Amino acid sequence: MTVVRQDQATLDPARRRAFLAALLALKRQRPAGAELSVYDGFVRTHDRYFRGVAGAVATHAHGAWSFLPWHRRFLLDFEDALRAVDPQVSVPWWDWRRGDAGLFADDFLGPADDRDPHDSPLFAAATWPIAVPGQLGSATLRRRLRPAALPRRVADDLAEFAEFTEALEEGPHNAVHVALGGHMASGASPNDPVFWLHHCFLDRLWSRWQDRYGADAYPARGSGRNRGRYDAIGPWPITPDEVLDHRARYTYPG
Repeated sequence: MTVVRQDQATLDPARRRAFLAALLALKRQRPAGAELSVYDGFVRTHDRYFRGVAGAVATHAHGAWSFLPWHRRFLLDFEDALRAVDPQVSVPWWDWRRGDAGLFADDFLGPADDRDPHDSPLFAAATWPIAVPGQLGSATLRRRLRPAALPRRVADDLAEFAEFTEALEEGPHNAVHVALGGHMASGASPNDPVFWLHHCFLDRLWSRWQDRYGADAYPARGSGRNRGRYDAIGPWPITPDEVLDHRARYTYPG
């Protein structure tokens, strides 16, 4: 079944509740013999591939051509986990160019600033404990959005993939992580569920770029820290080629 991913700003209350419920379910689920919950397993993987610890190759996920393919597969794995809880759920995207667009509400992803009064289960130690604190070291979720720091434009007219991915990662990708602060500004950024909506939008931007410049527009040969189209990237391992065409798995409307 092909999943149709949606703009979070268009989700009705029932879909918002279903997404939040699936997040909380993954936070509670711990496979037999596992050290971490299903959700926290994703946090640990990202933290390892951000910092290059425990044998992980940091440049597979960041600072290289494989940034977009790596996160596309990471999102797919997470979406599969969500849909194992609720087959009607998919990862929505957040277009941060339009501001918060209703994202930061108690019945969805909680406040933009964790110091504000709220009633969100994502900021309570009992329902959202931080098991992989990363560099931050906090036992509960931290978020300190600076709205003025959110990017308002994307350089999506760069025809060369190497130029496009570098501009996307070093520009709006990094800017949104920094603007949100807290856990989003660390290697353990998936502690904040906004991570998934941010990277879903980045993936949508890449998908639109592929519509314009070609689904297979990715360098065949690697160069230095950059992996070529058929080179393996961890932790799976996969090659970028395996995720270039996503249309059999999911689509974006519009």
